[in-house]
Parts: sequence; C-alpha cells; structure tokens
Amino acid sequence: MDRKSLGRYEIIRSLDAAPWGPVHEARDAVLQCKVLLHCVRLHDLSPRAADEFTERFHAEALAASRLAHPNIAVVTDFGRADGHAYLVTQHVEGETLKARLDRGEHVPLQMAVALVRDLLAALEHAHGKGVVHQGVRPANLLLANGRLRLTGFGMACIQQSEATTGAKLGVLAMGTRYMSPEQVQGRPLESRSDLFSAGVVLYELLTGTRPFDGDNPFAIIQRILSVVPPAPTQLAPALPAALDAVLARALAKDRDARFASAREFAQALEQFAPTAAPSPVNAAAQESTIALELELEYWKDIKESEEAEDFLGFLQSFPAGHFAALAQRRLRKMGQGTA
Repeated sequence: MDRKSLGRYEIIRSLDAAPWGPVHEARDAVLQCKVLLHCVRLHDLSPRAADEFTERFHAEALAASRLAHPNIAVVTDFGRADGHAYLVTQHVEGETLKARLDRGEHVPLQMAVALVRDLLAALEHAHGKGVVHQGVRPANLLLANGRLRLTGFGMACIQQSEATTGAKLGVLAMGTRYMSPEQVQGRPLESRSDLFSAGVVLYELLTGTRPFDGDNPFAIIQRILSVVPPAPTQLAPALPAALDAVLARALAKDRDARFASAREFAQALEQFAPTAAPSPVNAAAQESTIALELELEYWKDIKESEEAEDFLGFLQSFPAGHFAALAQRRLRKMGQGTA
C-alpha cells in the first residue's frame, strides 16, 4: 500500500509487512502523536465477505481496546477505510524480541525470566478480561527500557476467518513454532494455549533454540503434537536443574497438565529471578502509567457521546490530559466554553 495516509493517520514509514497487510509507523492527525497502524487488505474479498470480516475484526479490536496494563501496547482505535480494516496501537520506542533473537544475542537467565514475567503479567490481565491473545510470539513482544510489552491483540480473527485464507497461510508460516497443540489442530482455545506459547518463548530465550522447529509448517505441527523437546539443561547445562520441570509443565501436550494461570506460571519462575522491590523512580513511572490508563478508559467511555456534561466532567478530571485538546474541540462544536 503506497500511500501517504489512511483515514486520519499520516503515514511516516512502512515497517515489515504481515501476510495480511502492511504495518506502518504513523501520526495521529487529531491527537498529534505517533502510533502503529496495522492494516488488513480487503480488496480481494467480496463485499459480503469484507463486511463479515470487518464486523468480527471490530468486535475483537473493541475487546482489545479495553485492556489497560503497563505490559500491553494499548489499542487506541480501529476502523475501515480505503479497502482496509485497520487497528491502531500506541507507539512503543524499542525493538521486537524477534529482532534480538534473530541477531543471535544471548539473554542472561535473570533477564529472560524477567521478560517472560512481564509477558505473563500482560496475559494475566488479558485473561482476566476474557481475552485470549492467540498469537504470542517474539514478533509480538516489544522491548523498551529493559521491559517487555505485548502487542498483536485484536488480530486473532485473521487466523480464524474463512474469508482471509491467504492471511491464514501467512500466519501459519510465521507463527506455527509458537502455537499450542490445540491451536494447530484448530480446537477451541483458552488461556492455557497462550501459556504454552509463553513457554515456547522462554525455552528459546534460555537455550537459543526453538523447542519445535522444522523445514515447513506441517513438519513443525507434527513436532508440536508428538515430540517432547530436550530438557533446557541438556542444551544449556549451566541453567538451574529446576527449570526443566517448569518448562516441561508449560509445554505439556495436555493443557490440563499445564499451569492453570499466568500467575501460577509466574510464581514458578520467581525462584530463578526474585522480584525486586520497586525503586522510587520506577514507582513514579508506574503511577504515571496508571494515570494514563485511567484517562484512556474514561475517554473510551465518552468519546462517542453527544452530551457536553461528559466532556466537561472529563476535563475536570484530566485538565492537562492526553485527550484534553480533543475534549475541548468537541465542546466547541457543541457550542460550549472550555474554560
């Protein structure tokens, strides 16, 4: 898609394209901030198929937009324009975990555990809201300031829609190595499928090797379904022996044998990298993040409102907030003052 804008989003540069469509770094012309713009091409679909897909895509995007957590890249908008369905997430400065792994960089034990605990914290929040990610893999894990953020929420329908066969094949090629047995079999998914994928990520971080690999997606699927990977200490003898049992449980073929929740998985990792007490600087940063999340939740509740009182109340609560200028603009359109 060679264009300069999509809807209200001004495209700055194109990033690596996904099989279903391009991903852009863009600027929100209304809020004047950088965002990531994830697009799904609808040109090859019939009008009916495009409408059906868009309806499902918007339902998942809406669910994803209600997630607010420091380890999740927030979904700020979604829509349809110029033959594309699109989803917008906050821009996070940094790189993907995939980029780091592709360079062959070694990740120390404590850092690997800390990053996966960040991932599990994000999944715990999402699962508590009834949202299963279905695409946990290094390409969807962003590294920024030594912390990890999970992105890719709202895109699960691409893997499931009969109307996007080409995209499904692309997803299969990209993400099979991190899928759970029930996912590659097309069975219903729940939270423990995401935990299996998190276990695959941890295994790769610790050993530098993917537990399930092959020359093509179908060979990988057979390994996921039938092969028990070597214990991590067989590949990296310096690792603590207790890690073998943790990874064996995370990667159990039977989902009932896995950790019951992201919190339980995270607790099992505590012994390898104890959680440090937050410093005053980190505490202040977390307080700022929480304030932004509260503002975002408030704005989502009122942004479609036609009542001036809603926007006046918002400005009373967040007079210098991220969405304050937009709230003032809405009030002016309603003929209301902004003092």
